[in-house]
Amino acid sequence: MKSLVGKLGVLVLLAAASSAVVAGCSSSAVPGAEQKAAKEGSQGEVTLGLLPVTGVALNSVHYTVVNATGGVVSEGDLPTPGDAKDISFGLSLPVGSGYTIALSAASADPNDNITCGGSYGPFNVLANTSAAFTLTLTCHDDTSGQTVGNIGVQTDACPRVSFDYIVATPATVAVGKTAAVAAKAHDLDGKVLTYSWKIANPSVGTFSPVTGAVSTFACQNPSTPNQVVTVTADNGECKKSLTTTISCKNIDACGNGVVDPGETCDQVLDPNCPAGCFIECGDGLAVAPIEQCDPGSATNPICTETCQLRPLNVCGDGFINGTEACDHSATNGDKFPAGTPPGVICSADCRAIINVDSPCGDGIVGGVEECDDWTIGSQSSASPKCSNTCQKVSTQACVDCENAGDCFETVDNCLGLGLATPFNLTQQTQCFTVMRCIEQSNCLDGTGSLGSCYCGSITDTAACSAAPFTGPGSPDGKCVKEIQAGFPGVTSNSAILGGLTANGFPAGAAMGRLNCQKIANKSACLSACGLNAGGPVFP
Repeated sequence: MKSLVGKLGVLVLLAAASSAVVAGCSSSAVPGAEQKAAKEGSQGEVTLGLLPVTGVALNSVHYTVVNATGGVVSEGDLPTPGDAKDISFGLSLPVGSGYTIALSAASADPNDNITCGGSYGPFNVLANTSAAFTLTLTCHDDTSGQTVGNIGVQTDACPRVSFDYIVATPATVAVGKTAAVAAKAHDLDGKVLTYSWKIANPSVGTFSPVTGAVSTFACQNPSTPNQVVTVTADNGECKKSLTTTISCKNIDACGNGVVDPGETCDQVLDPNCPAGCFIECGDGLAVAPIEQCDPGSATNPICTETCQLRPLNVCGDGFINGTEACDHSATNGDKFPAGTPPGVICSADCRAIINVDSPCGDGIVGGVEECDDWTIGSQSSASPKCSNTCQKVSTQACVDCENAGDCFETVDNCLGLGLATPFNLTQQTQCFTVMRCIEQSNCLDGTGSLGSCYCGSITDTAACSAAPFTGPGSPDGKCVKEIQAGFPGVTSNSAILGGLTANGFPAGAAMGRLNCQKIANKSACLSACGLNAGGPVFP
């Protein structure tokens, strides 16, 4: 008797594979082994070994064996205990060929909705021999369905294709005439490229052929200037395009006293109209009144791409022209002249290139600096219009006025150069701070006095002297704190009021310079130094 023995190794959800053998009258055999079987007739036997998935109990397995023509040879249900790890069964089959065995099962728990199935074939049942075969039984969880979505990705990125050029000759064509067009591109991987041509307005003309690196364009109708022509290169995976322009004109109509389609002017109507009755921005000829300038381009700071003069000194328009040193835009970023070193910013008024890392005294206005005429480590070369912290304390006009009169002796007061010991950097800063406060607060302008900058609302000098130094009732002038800091060690109002122009103190040195600007030379420096009613001369 011939037996077919099958053995399933592991049963798992979604996919399970097992191996089986064809053998003689035995309930087990070694997979793949060739062996002799007892001669017990022409019938065979199928044996299945099953290891259920944890949590899945199969109470029965249905089997069907069909022959090569689809006829059922054997069919039935095999009881299987749900907790069995390994079971086998045998079927009697006649010796033959082209058999297929199909297995099906369902979970014993109706809530699982798990079904299993598998098949193997075709296989032969031969007398007195055995052969190995593989059987797969697959279980599906049918509790839930699923959705399958397809996502289409579109992109114009084609990094391996690079265009060399596109050219149209001539660029201006008479209706009924042709222009030669050509393009060249290459694929970085050496793939073959195909080309296709199109024009933005198909009614203007046609290409022959539409494909190919070289083609001919025939103008059929007059067009507006500069019709966009596009050539597309395709490497079979992606595409890349390049454009140029062609203009189709009715040449015969030029000079008829009418601006015909395809014309921008007519020589009868406008003596400046060029031959062809077409004004093209960028042709090197500025035709008034249509064009204010030529050539024009997006990078030209004077002439626009439409051949119109660009307004000068428009800070933030993306162009550097006129007196602008750079162009500052909060949205488009700063633009600088070619060769500008890194690490700089453009000032808000587009008038200065600022080095953000520039220390005070390096001669470069940077960061929060308002000026930088100060020289690091050299008091004698300090600028009298720029403080040692690079803040403005005067103007060049004011300094020129001081130096032209009696005030030349006070111009460098904040350096303390006339003292036995010149001011140190801290004292210099205190002096410049007093100057800056008084000039920006306008407390010395017009009828103001140094005393009013300190006493404020206490208009009587004796009352101001007797007032508390700090706290309630103390002087409340616009620069009282700066003046007190500039009289280190002084703690009485009377002492400060008595030494408002005492050069030995930083605050006194500052106010001595300002006092000279106001009263020396019979007020010659009032306007230049901003000490009239007009307000400060710097921000």
